[in-house]
Amino acid sequence: MKPCKPICLNLIVAAFVVQSAVAQSTVTHSSAKSTAQISQDIVVRALPEIRKGGARWIKENDCLSCHRVSFQVWSLNRAQELGFESDHSQLQEWNDWATNWQNMVKPHLRKDASMEKVLGRNSDTMAQLLLGRPRPPEGKPEPDWVATYGDHLLKAQQEDGSWKPGGQLPKQKRAVRETQEVTTMWVQLALHDIDIASDELKRAAVRARNWMDQETKGQSTEWWATRLMLARTVHSDSVADELLATLLGHQHTDGGWGWLVKDESDALGTGIALYALARDGLTLEDPSVIRAVEFLRETQNDDGTWDVKGTKRSDNDTVVDTASYWGATWVTIGLLEFQQPFSSTPPATVSPLGSPAKPREPGAKYTRSFDDSFVAPAPKMLTAFASNSATYLDQFKLRIRPLLRRHCTECHEPGESQSINFLSALTEADVVSHREIFANVANELRTHRMPPKNFDQPSDVDRKLVVDWLTTKLDLKPSDTARIAPYVVEVYEDRSGHLWLGTMGKGAARYDGKKLTWFSTKDGLPSNAAHSFAEEKDGTLWVGTHGGAARFDGRKFSKVGAEQGLPEFERPGAESSASVQADRHSINSSAV
Repeated sequence: MKPCKPICLNLIVAAFVVQSAVAQSTVTHSSAKSTAQISQDIVVRALPEIRKGGARWIKENDCLSCHRVSFQVWSLNRAQELGFESDHSQLQEWNDWATNWQNMVKPHLRKDASMEKVLGRNSDTMAQLLLGRPRPPEGKPEPDWVATYGDHLLKAQQEDGSWKPGGQLPKQKRAVRETQEVTTMWVQLALHDIDIASDELKRAAVRARNWMDQETKGQSTEWWATRLMLARTVHSDSVADELLATLLGHQHTDGGWGWLVKDESDALGTGIALYALARDGLTLEDPSVIRAVEFLRETQNDDGTWDVKGTKRSDNDTVVDTASYWGATWVTIGLLEFQQPFSSTPPATVSPLGSPAKPREPGAKYTRSFDDSFVAPAPKMLTAFASNSATYLDQFKLRIRPLLRRHCTECHEPGESQSINFLSALTEADVVSHREIFANVANELRTHRMPPKNFDQPSDVDRKLVVDWLTTKLDLKPSDTARIAPYVVEVYEDRSGHLWLGTMGKGAARYDGKKLTWFSTKDGLPSNAAHSFAEEKDGTLWVGTHGGAARFDGRKFSKVGAEQGLPEFERPGAESSASVQADRHSINSSAV
């Protein structure tokens, strides 16, 4: 049987609990694609147009301006590292062309161009090329241009501590100061990424921070995204948590973000937001990410592109080719960033387009890989593989509090008798100490009486998430449906017709048509985060969890590890994940 991952799983699971007949009809969902598979489809469709559009720009303009080629090679480098079908020699040619500083100048001006002056006014381009560069295998040095560009970025810092945006970027539909702040943050992210000499970086960072202290609140999604990434990079976690909450709060009800926060959703704003969320530790199972991926799927054109309105003030609210190209590259960059570093001894894979994937270099820095559901598997092979999942998010700070703020503050301003100041630092202790208020909130949300109908409504996934969290936190005796719905990440039908539900944090459940039977670590699961199932020819059921793989004997689970021929997945200071797929022949494994 095949796994089933519908997008609105909370509704599916509710149907399972209500009646057996609905469960039978739901079996048709077994072929539904997971968010990872949908993401793959989006990327596969976008890549040909990214290649064609970039090649056409180089041929017709012979210039690195407009930052099209820098985003082109960034997206294609990441795709190649993940095993997507790629012309390696062509991509190398494009990388060489893009990192030749003379191509930052229009052809007729190159003869008299000075590298010092050219690089001094192209900080944005250098930062993009550094962040999107191909990652060398472990033990091999970076190419010379990386250090050269790093040095010139440090030299390009202004006396006030900022970096000046180049080209036509100051003409964008946001304050010039904001564009300069965005450039300044991208440059710092690039300098951190190449491990430049720490003393020089520290001095530059102090100067930039003093200038950034005068910051305004951004109008663009890009401002909030870069601010979040920089805060997390320099370990300002309390600031980063607040910025993450704000960025999530700017997500529109259709699942996307606009390039400007107030504008309608588009691929450019959504791609940039997803890149920041992935770097911050969110996964493809997060409700906000699921909604964003669905938005991108729904709005992608038949040729793999998206229609994006121009970002310059002179574009007059019309779709512009450069902005649309940026949208396609940023969607690709953002979706690929969600993946974890690939194993140094990966299992054999097939590239998304069906041809054999080229082997990855062992230990390549920053290389990322989709899980095996994202790669065409060998015929029903039972595979166990490991992926680093050390980052487990604080659900209250990152999901619950932002949702309460977004949907409650319009009605419950500070000072009202029945309100909590959601705009201040609401804590879990506040929720517990105001138990009666928040128990009522849970009930009102569950029955759809809150928020009022004329106010912005949370999605069904977000509503269930808050209700379940409050129900658990306040011990409000949740029903089975309320308990499981927001957490389900996998639905699997075994050969007996039973439905297995995998959840993030609630264990696994088996539905026999009449009732749910729960299994947790008390029943032998290595972890209560269960995200994949598989069945051998003899009917033996396996489960993949964040703590490793386990086998079911009909009553309880037993972890499978080194003694049975699989590697031990635990690593000091990190939690590990095992995913399983079925094969009648063998168990293959690969540990990170």
